[in-house]
Amino acid sequence: MIILVVFYRQYREIHIRKECELLARMEIEKIKKELVKEIKAKNDLEMDVKRFRLIFKGLPLVVNNVITESDIEAFHFYILLKKNTSTIILNCSVEEWKKLFYFSDMISDRFYSRLLYAYPQLGQRELCLCCLIRLRFSNREIATLLGIKEESVLRSRNRLKKLLNVNRYQTLSNFDEYIIKY
Repeated sequence: MIILVVFYRQYREIHIRKECELLARMEIEKIKKELVKEIKAKNDLEMDVKRFRLIFKGLPLVVNNVITESDIEAFHFYILLKKNTSTIILNCSVEEWKKLFYFSDMISDRFYSRLLYAYPQLGQRELCLCCLIRLRFSNREIATLLGIKEESVLRSRNRLKKLLNVNRYQTLSNFDEYIIKY
């Protein structure tokens, strides 16, 4: 009987030890995954900061290295659009589009303001399209953000080309270059 008790205790001790080792390994794996996520988030944030610094370096709107709250909001909205175009909520609010317009003004020598002044007949949708082209969004990204099909983006670009009185013999890629250089 004593022998059975000794064997049972040894068996139980080994079983408990294995169970603890398994739980410890599972916990370590869980912590490793969380650490990888945190490192990725940190790296993403560092990349955002680097992009932010590159964009704002030497801009005339940034005086004495002072960056305003609206500069930061506009930049974050741009980054959000770039990162999450496939999952972004369609039909952004007017305030969010204003952030995008402000951002395009900041990084593109007052692009939105000059465009609005030169072409007052442009509506909100056309202005959005111009800014998205200027910020080098793809047709697919533009379609997702505007809640339309890619073919509709191409038609909208053609209509925009006519509204802006751009040479009708120019191709759409040349039109993009025209918007980017405007």
